[in-house]
Amino acid sequence: MVISEREYAYGKNGKRIREVSRESVGGKQTALLETKYLYNHKGQLARQEDPGNVRRIILMIYMETACPFN
Repeated sequence: MVISEREYAYGKNGKRIREVSRESVGGKQTALLETKYLYNHKGQLARQEDPGNVRRIILMIYMETACPFN
């Protein structure tokens, strides 16, 4: 029998900070995956650490465009 579980942890601001996924076959754990989420001071996702220590750094670039009607 295969059993899959997911566990989520949320911070005080209501955003997800951690996700753990476990899988077991016949009572023995076969997979454990943990993802961590880090947010900047504006509450935007800034970094995501995936299983295997893969880190994704999310860059938000805001460009101001000149309005031709000003």
